[in-house]
Amino acid sequence: SSLMNIQQFQNLPVITLASFGHNGLDWLHSLLDSHKEIILMPAYSFFRTLDFFHLQEGYHVTAIDSADDMATALTKFIANDSAYQVVRRQFIFNEVDETIFCNSLTQFLLKSNIKNKIKRLFYGIHYAFAELQDLPLDRIKSIVIQEHVSWHCFEYQKIFDDIRFIFMMRDPRAAYAGGWKRQ
Repeated sequence: SSLMNIQQFQNLPVITLASFGHNGLDWLHSLLDSHKEIILMPAYSFFRTLDFFHLQEGYHVTAIDSADDMATALTKFIANDSAYQVVRRQFIFNEVDETIFCNSLTQFLLKSNIKNKIKRLFYGIHYAFAELQDLPLDRIKSIVIQEHVSWHCFEYQKIFDDIRFIFMMRDPRAAYAGGWKRQ
């Protein structure tokens, strides 16, 4: 049943990938991307998404009380925001994808027993992504999130009891060179 899947899913361990920019995080992401026992969304940063939503909309998505309204607002944001239209981040490609993602997110938000709204939304987004990609939920053993910047790791520590981190670092000269090249 979907309720059983949701109860199991919301207990998956979370591993956060973080860096200080241009340190090989995308490379590591590409190595883990096809692993059959993890969920790793395409260059998706949860807390950065919440920050961008707040900046664009003027309020926090978690301030929305209705699960359906929260799922709809966030799905529309992800489907229409230019940051999620680039090849390495896009995962909602059309109205069918948008409907599947939104309905799955709503279902998770309604059926989950996680009290913390941010944590419930985190798991709900990954659950909706798994449903959208038709991933076999019984095979998933963990969620890996690419947060890009390390200061959001403090937020993960606040809401997850057993969070794990992988921090990418390399020679600072190479990191700066990558940043200058990009500019």
